[in-house]
Amino acid sequence: MSDTPLDGNAVVYCEGAFNTTNGKTAHGLVRRTSRYRVLSVVDSRHRGRDAGDVLDGRPAGIPVLESVRAAVSAAGGQGPKATHLVVGIAPDGGRLSPEARKDVLEALELGLHVDAGLHDFLSEDPEMAGVAALRGVRIRDVRRPPPREALHF
Repeated sequence: MSDTPLDGNAVVYCEGAFNTTNGKTAHGLVRRTSRYRVLSVVDSRHRGRDAGDVLDGRPAGIPVLESVRAAVSAAGGQGPKATHLVVGIAPDGGRLSPEARKDVLEALELGLHVDAGLHDFLSEDPEMAGVAALRGVRIRDVRRPPPREALHF
């Protein structure tokens, strides 16, 4: 175990993509991460199963749930409260579908920080940024380069 503090307790969003090539971010988080305590994975296709069992045939103690709301409710009632939604899908073109966008907005409305590695920066989406500001949560676009003045050559 690392001495590095966790960023938080994460719900990994992978609706429709868990155990497919578009779910590679979620797969890595389920298999090993020192950044988050992974509480659950969201993918209605595998709801009720263990995420590790779905991926590798070995239970990981991480339930797969049918929705963001179910994941937040389960976390709050069973143990540590969820603090983050990590977008664990890598959709073609790096853009969220309209349905996934609604789910991410719901996570923000429920008070979760959102971390995403998409090509589109969610923090630049006016609606998402507005909800995040209203709820006092952060959207972190992990692909965003640092400010030019912070770069060195």
